[in-house]
Amino acid sequence: MCLKESDLCHVETFVHSYNEGALPFLFSLIISSLRIYFVEKPLRQEHLRVLEATKCREDNIGLSASWATKGYALTLEEVLFSLVDITVLERVQLDGRSTDEESKKHNQREAERFVELCISMVCTRAWSMAYHSHCHPDKWAGVLHADKEVAKNIYKDIQRDARIIVTATQKLSSMDDLTDTQVWVL
Repeated sequence: MCLKESDLCHVETFVHSYNEGALPFLFSLIISSLRIYFVEKPLRQEHLRVLEATKCREDNIGLSASWATKGYALTLEEVLFSLVDITVLERVQLDGRSTDEESKKHNQREAERFVELCISMVCTRAWSMAYHSHCHPDKWAGVLHADKEVAKNIYKDIQRDARIIVTATQKLSSMDDLTDTQVWVL
Protein backbone atom coordinates (compact mmCIF):
# COMPACT_ATOMS: atom_id res chain seq x y z
CA MET A 1 0.00 0.00 0.00
CA CYS A 2 1.32 3.41 -0.93
CA LEU A 3 0.46 6.28 1.40
CA LYS A 4 -0.62 9.62 0.01
CA GLU A 5 -0.64 12.96 1.80
CA SER A 6 -4.46 12.84 1.98
CA ASP A 7 -4.33 9.44 3.70
CA LEU A 8 -2.11 10.67 6.51
CA CYS A 9 -4.89 12.31 8.53
CA HIS A 10 -6.85 9.02 8.54
CA VAL A 11 -3.76 7.04 9.49
CA GLU A 12 -2.88 9.51 12.24
CA THR A 13 -6.42 9.33 13.67
CA PHE A 14 -6.13 5.54 13.74
CA VAL A 15 -2.66 5.72 15.25
CA HIS A 16 -3.69 8.09 18.02
CA SER A 17 -6.76 6.02 18.89
CA TYR A 18 -4.67 2.85 19.22
CA ASN A 19 -1.54 4.46 20.60
CA GLU A 20 -1.52 2.53 23.85
CA GLY A 21 -4.18 0.01 22.84
CA ALA A 22 -4.31 -3.65 21.99
CA LEU A 23 -2.67 -3.46 18.55
CA PRO A 24 0.96 -2.53 19.24
CA PHE A 25 2.33 -4.42 16.24
CA LEU A 26 -0.07 -2.72 13.84
CA PHE A 27 0.64 0.60 15.50
CA SER A 28 4.38 0.06 15.05
CA LEU A 29 3.88 -0.90 11.41
CA ILE A 30 1.84 2.22 10.69
CA ILE A 31 4.37 4.49 12.42
CA SER A 32 7.20 2.83 10.48
CA SER A 33 5.28 3.38 7.24
CA LEU A 34 4.81 7.04 8.11
CA ARG A 35 8.52 7.42 8.81
CA ILE A 36 9.41 5.85 5.49
CA TYR A 37 6.85 8.08 3.77
CA PHE A 38 8.37 11.27 5.18
CA VAL A 39 11.94 10.21 4.43
CA GLU A 40 11.07 9.25 0.84
CA LYS A 41 8.85 12.28 0.21
CA PRO A 42 11.68 14.55 -1.08
CA LEU A 43 12.81 11.78 -3.43
CA ARG A 44 9.29 11.38 -4.78
CA GLN A 45 9.04 15.14 -5.31
CA GLU A 46 12.40 15.11 -7.09
CA HIS A 47 11.14 12.31 -9.32
CA LEU A 48 8.15 14.48 -10.28
CA ARG A 49 10.51 17.39 -11.06
CA VAL A 50 12.55 15.07 -13.30
CA LEU A 51 9.42 13.94 -15.14
CA GLU A 52 8.40 17.57 -15.59
CA ALA A 53 11.87 18.50 -16.87
CA THR A 54 11.72 15.82 -19.56
CA LYS A 55 8.86 17.69 -21.24
CA CYS A 56 11.10 20.57 -22.32
CA ARG A 57 14.60 20.34 -23.77
CA GLU A 58 15.75 23.50 -22.00
CA ASP A 59 14.53 22.21 -18.61
CA ASN A 60 16.15 18.83 -19.25
CA ILE A 61 19.50 20.49 -20.01
CA GLY A 62 19.12 22.62 -16.87
CA LEU A 63 18.43 19.51 -14.79
CA SER A 64 21.50 17.72 -16.18
CA ALA A 65 23.63 20.81 -15.57
CA SER A 66 22.31 20.99 -12.02
CA TRP A 67 23.12 17.34 -11.34
CA ALA A 68 26.61 17.81 -12.81
CA THR A 69 27.18 20.56 -10.24
CA LYS A 70 25.80 18.54 -7.32
CA GLY A 71 22.35 20.13 -7.43
CA TYR A 72 20.96 16.81 -6.19
CA ALA A 73 22.36 17.73 -2.77
CA LEU A 74 19.26 19.89 -2.20
CA THR A 75 17.13 16.75 -2.19
CA LEU A 76 19.51 15.18 0.32
CA GLU A 77 19.17 18.30 2.45
CA GLU A 78 15.38 17.94 2.39
CA VAL A 79 15.65 14.33 3.59
CA LEU A 80 17.93 15.37 6.45
CA PHE A 81 15.64 18.28 7.31
CA SER A 82 12.99 15.75 8.33
CA LEU A 83 15.22 15.01 11.35
CA VAL A 84 14.56 18.49 12.74
CA ASP A 85 11.17 19.33 11.24
CA ILE A 86 8.82 19.55 14.24
CA THR A 87 5.76 18.79 12.11
CA VAL A 88 7.31 15.57 10.80
CA LEU A 89 8.59 14.53 14.22
CA GLU A 90 5.14 15.02 15.76
CA ARG A 91 3.45 13.06 12.99
CA VAL A 92 5.83 10.11 13.38
CA GLN A 93 5.60 10.37 17.18
CA LEU A 94 9.21 11.33 17.83
CA ASP A 95 8.44 14.61 19.53
CA GLY A 96 9.85 13.63 22.94
CA ARG A 97 6.63 13.78 24.95
CA SER A 98 7.42 10.63 26.91
CA THR A 99 6.98 10.77 30.67
CA ASP A 100 8.07 7.42 32.07
CA GLU A 101 11.54 5.93 31.80
CA GLU A 102 10.52 2.91 29.68
CA SER A 103 8.79 5.11 27.10
CA LYS A 104 11.85 7.36 26.96
CA LYS A 105 14.09 4.37 26.22
CA HIS A 106 11.69 3.11 23.56
CA ASN A 107 11.47 6.56 21.97
CA GLN A 108 15.27 6.83 22.02
CA ARG A 109 15.55 3.54 20.11
CA GLU A 110 12.88 4.65 17.64
CA ALA A 111 14.61 8.01 17.15
CA GLU A 112 17.89 6.21 16.46
CA ARG A 113 16.14 4.04 13.88
CA PHE A 114 14.66 7.13 12.22
CA VAL A 115 18.10 8.79 12.06
CA GLU A 116 19.57 5.59 10.58
CA LEU A 117 16.79 5.53 7.98
CA CYS A 118 17.47 9.14 6.98
CA ILE A 119 21.24 8.65 6.84
CA SER A 120 20.86 5.43 4.85
CA MET A 121 18.54 7.14 2.37
CA VAL A 122 20.91 10.09 1.96
CA CYS A 123 23.96 7.84 1.50
CA THR A 124 22.21 5.68 -1.07
CA ARG A 125 20.94 8.68 -3.00
CA ALA A 126 24.31 10.48 -2.90
CA TRP A 127 26.08 7.35 -4.12
CA SER A 128 23.59 6.76 -6.92
CA MET A 129 23.79 10.38 -8.11
CA ALA A 130 27.54 10.92 -7.69
CA TYR A 131 28.42 9.78 -11.20
CA HIS A 132 26.57 12.84 -12.57
CA SER A 133 29.01 15.18 -10.87
CA HIS A 134 32.17 13.08 -10.76
CA CYS A 135 32.31 11.04 -13.97
CA HIS A 136 32.66 11.88 -17.62
CA PRO A 137 30.70 12.49 -19.82
CA ASP A 138 27.88 13.30 -17.34
CA LYS A 139 30.05 15.93 -15.68
CA TRP A 140 30.29 17.82 -18.99
CA ALA A 141 26.68 18.95 -18.66
CA GLY A 142 27.88 21.34 -15.96
CA VAL A 143 29.28 23.71 -18.59
CA LEU A 144 25.66 24.42 -19.58
CA HIS A 145 24.73 25.59 -16.07
CA ALA A 146 22.73 28.84 -15.94
CA ASP A 147 25.21 30.35 -13.46
CA LYS A 148 28.20 31.30 -15.62
CA GLU A 149 30.65 31.15 -12.70
CA VAL A 150 29.59 27.59 -11.87
CA ALA A 151 29.86 26.64 -15.56
CA LYS A 152 33.34 28.18 -15.72
CA ASN A 153 34.49 26.19 -12.67
CA ILE A 154 33.18 22.95 -14.15
CA TYR A 155 35.01 23.73 -17.39
CA LYS A 156 38.23 24.21 -15.42
CA ASP A 157 37.63 20.86 -13.66
CA ILE A 158 37.14 19.13 -17.01
CA GLN A 159 40.36 20.66 -18.34
CA ARG A 160 42.22 19.52 -15.20
CA ASP A 161 40.83 16.01 -15.61
CA ALA A 162 41.93 16.00 -19.26
CA ARG A 163 45.47 17.03 -18.26
CA ILE A 164 45.59 14.21 -15.71
CA ILE A 165 44.45 11.68 -18.32
CA VAL A 166 46.99 12.93 -20.87
CA THR A 167 49.79 12.80 -18.28
CA ALA A 168 48.81 9.27 -17.23
CA THR A 169 48.69 8.12 -20.86
CA GLN A 170 52.12 9.63 -21.52
CA LYS A 171 53.60 7.93 -18.47
CA LEU A 172 52.18 4.60 -19.56
CA SER A 173 53.63 4.92 -23.02
CA SER A 174 57.09 5.73 -21.67
CA MET A 175 57.56 2.91 -19.19
CA ASP A 176 60.95 2.57 -17.56
CA ASP A 177 62.58 -0.13 -15.43
CA LEU A 178 60.63 0.99 -12.36
CA THR A 179 57.23 0.49 -14.01
CA ASP A 180 55.28 -2.56 -12.92
CA THR A 181 54.41 -4.12 -16.26
CA GLN A 182 52.56 -7.08 -14.79
CA VAL A 183 49.41 -5.03 -14.47
CA TRP A 184 49.45 -4.13 -18.17
CA VAL A 185 50.04 -7.58 -19.65
CA LEU A 186 46.94 -8.81 -21.44
